[in-house]
Amino acid sequence: MESSSKFTHKGDEMEIDLLWKATEGEMFETFLQMTDEEAKLFFDGYLEFGKERLVLLRRRFCENGDKEDDLDFSPASLVPLWRWAKRRLQTRELTHEEMRHIRSVPESFQRDLLRSKPLSEGSLILVNDIAYYFAEVFIRNHVGVRWKICKTKIKRHVDANQPILSGFRVSMNPRDLVRVVASEAMDAKGGDESLRELYDIWRKNLQKA
Repeated sequence: MESSSKFTHKGDEMEIDLLWKATEGEMFETFLQMTDEEAKLFFDGYLEFGKERLVLLRRRFCENGDKEDDLDFSPASLVPLWRWAKRRLQTRELTHEEMRHIRSVPESFQRDLLRSKPLSEGSLILVNDIAYYFAEVFIRNHVGVRWKICKTKIKRHVDANQPILSGFRVSMNPRDLVRVVASEAMDAKGGDESLRELYDIWRKNLQKA
């Protein structure tokens, strides 16, 4: 990746871009163990890093002749963005460690875990760039939608201490949502409109002003 920001967790300096290279599942325990101060530091770094990633995303989008003006943060812009992105998604083979973990769970779960290959690191980075853009489309087009840190009394909440979007009846984790759409694309499900369709679904979940 071209740039990175840093935050400190348990005395160790860590790069914000870890979240762009990994799933929240892989960082789940790290988020759970964060203090409020660490979560705020990560959150601030995430927002700054996200702005940098948006610039790089738009630059990459134009490399093959697409127009930067197409990415104007309108809902309609999600169609050309996803048409461009889904052609660049790739998967990778499972690692030995991942296979060992899969073999340790009940057989019924193994089938689900083996059904699809995981996204490559480069594809995870692209998906997280798009997730940030997807979030910005909501923020720029709907008053009341904003980033916040997920704080909840639920123990081991899946989004605890992570940057999420508020302003909906249920808070949104855009990274999870876009990863699902990406996985479906790799399974030949969904088309160029998939990201726009996801937007329309969540638009209906906006809180009323």
